[in-house]
Amino acid sequence: MPFKHPNAIILDADILVYRACASVEHEVRYDDNIHVLYSNLADAKERFLESTDQFGGYEEIAFAFSDDNNWRYSVDPTYKSNRKNVRRPMAMQELKQWVKNTYDYYQWQNLEADDVIGVLVSSGQYICWSPDKDLKQVPGWHLQDKTEVYVSPEQGYRFHMYQTLVGDVADGYKGCPGVGPVKAEKLLNAELPDEWFNSVQEAYVRAGLTYEDALRTAQIAKILTNKEYDTKTEEIKLWQPS
Repeated sequence: MPFKHPNAIILDADILVYRACASVEHEVRYDDNIHVLYSNLADAKERFLESTDQFGGYEEIAFAFSDDNNWRYSVDPTYKSNRKNVRRPMAMQELKQWVKNTYDYYQWQNLEADDVIGVLVSSGQYICWSPDKDLKQVPGWHLQDKTEVYVSPEQGYRFHMYQTLVGDVADGYKGCPGVGPVKAEKLLNAELPDEWFNSVQEAYVRAGLTYEDALRTAQIAKILTNKEYDTKTEEIKLWQPS
């Protein structure tokens, strides 16, 4: 049965802050040689507030931020290495601090915002909002395209296995070579949930990789839930096939 519907929502603050700051950057060209990029923090705050207007119907709104450290690096040091040299929008740190000073927020040591959301949503405390598709693997209530939908544990597990097969370019980890979205859907449709990881593992082996490769990818692809993270001890349990 679905969790009792909460009237509280938790938002992916990493994305909201990034978008707000990126939207207010402006380039000024003084002459053929001198170009200056600038932004206005007040404008970024206004854009941030505009982006949260749609959530005004909830009794409680909270924000989730990523910690500077990330547990996934200990599983795969190359995780998100594709982002190392990518410039972030101006004023992000200042806007992030303003949000923390102004609103309720969660930020837990070594966790990404996705994980924080996953733990709180899977425990039934909040509805999830994030445009990040990774959150589709988290069981609980989600706000998607202004519609609240419930993701069952089986649906969440299926998407986790799908991500393990296809990988995630944005997060810099590869899936199974030669397996794209169509092939991944076909493979998962052919098996019952109890056999999904076995099928994923076999696909990796057929592609010239190993069981360990499949397991490592499944672990970094997994968004933590209340089953994998203890908020009191801050202990993380790496995902293992049941």
